[in-house]
Amino acid sequence: MSPKKDPLKNKDASRAREYVFRLLKSRMRTEHEICQRLKKKNFSDNVIRQVIVYFKKLRFIDDKEFAGLWLSSRLKKPLGFRRLRFELKRKGLKNDLIEKSVNKLKKDYDETSIVRQLAIQRLKKLRDLEPITIKRRLFSYLAGRGFSLDVIIEVLRSIKQDDKIEEISEKSFLNADIRRCNADGRR
Repeated sequence: MSPKKDPLKNKDASRAREYVFRLLKSRMRTEHEICQRLKKKNFSDNVIRQVIVYFKKLRFIDDKEFAGLWLSSRLKKPLGFRRLRFELKRKGLKNDLIEKSVNKLKKDYDETSIVRQLAIQRLKKLRDLEPITIKRRLFSYLAGRGFSLDVIIEVLRSIKQDDKIEEISEKSFLNADIRRCNADGRR
């Protein structure tokens, strides 16, 4: 009886494993990211599957842990959940995993106060502009960071800078900006 061959002992699998080690050295990655990078290097599907299984057994590839770590680090920027969902989706995570991870962190995250704080900081830079321009730019800035549109509107309605920003109807500043903002928070 001949001993079983280790599938990772062949040359391609060994090269693929070394490549993945180098990728993981810089930062944690999703299974999807690893698969895409290996495909770009022209590794066979069989080798890719073997390498993924190998790294999952070592717990070097763990999409659930990746999602939690990614969200925690990106919330410090700060960014909104809409943008974070988009980023995780681009990294190949499944919707149910994204939603579970987001919901886990969402209860401890006060989006309104963070949006208010960012808006006030940004307002200092926009001081010399017309009120409508200020609101438009604030809206675009906050939407681009992925914050909830409802929260942005609520905060913008409540902010006043030396009475310079008068109450402006929703239509006057939203219509122009919502057309330019798509679901991922970009223009």
